[in-house]
Amino acid sequence: MAGPEPLMPMVVLTNPGSTANLADAGWLAALTAAERDLTELHARTPTEVVAAVARAVDMGAELIVVNGGDGTVDLVFGALLARKLPRMPAVAMLPAGKTNMTAAGWSLSGTKDGALRDLLAARRTAPHRLQTVQRPILRVDGGDQPLFGAFFGAADVVDGILFCRRHIYPLGLPNPVSHAAAISIMCWRALLGFTAQHLEADIGGERPARESGRFFCVIATTLDALLLGVQPAPANGGGPIHYLSLRPGPRALIAATPALLARRIDTGYRRTVRRADAVTLRFTGAYTLDGELHAASAERPVSVGVGGHVPIVRLRPP
Repeated sequence: MAGPEPLMPMVVLTNPGSTANLADAGWLAALTAAERDLTELHARTPTEVVAAVARAVDMGAELIVVNGGDGTVDLVFGALLARKLPRMPAVAMLPAGKTNMTAAGWSLSGTKDGALRDLLAARRTAPHRLQTVQRPILRVDGGDQPLFGAFFGAADVVDGILFCRRHIYPLGLPNPVSHAAAISIMCWRALLGFTAQHLEADIGGERPARESGRFFCVIATTLDALLLGVQPAPANGGGPIHYLSLRPGPRALIAATPALLARRIDTGYRRTVRRADAVTLRFTGAYTLDGELHAASAERPVSVGVGGHVPIVRLRPP
């Protein structure tokens, strides 16, 4: 008598140090104990993530589910792209970290256990619901080694992220509430006239452009939406990267408020929204890639481009 049909080979790559996994270390086992053709691998450090991705590929995994936050996801992206595979396994992301913008924007949202439960059910009984889309991944050069991710931010926006990590995330609030609090703090900084960083930005694309001066925020992202679901609405076409910059000062912030409330932001007073192929920035200070913080020096430009594409899985409605 024939046994059950094999399922799509799947690896769950767990970061035990991510925020949600630290809070509830045993949540995964209760959902995966009876699952066939599923292997769980643990990886906490960058070196361990690279090794876990290599093992998943060698095992023939067709789907890698990242059980961690955006920082873990970025390491998986980098490890996959570095291997230059003729056929790359698809990636799904659970919202299991401090920041889960990439998971919410491209893959799975809601609670981590609810998202995994839905994914496993679709894998068993409704594989047509597993929609795979090739997504462009940012490559950021300017440090000792390239970084990969989906959301790059610089200027005063980084101070909001720092405050959020130090003072708001420890409160255990839902991520949307945490992000709203961080944005409110950044807005107060702008209204009160805090000094913003000086940056120079060369924006490559069908119509190259250059900006320089003090900025409240500079963003380059391949996500379709920013925090709180705000969607960029660039005037120009072409280019896989959304570039957004906003100058400091209360008038600029007030002018942008209606667009932010409508969750659709375009070019306007003291702000630029456009598509780009690549962005090169010169500044001294901190920048963020998907919530992780890095340092830049004006003597060494930071270049942001597309480092490749990764197949990302999300669920179609039942």
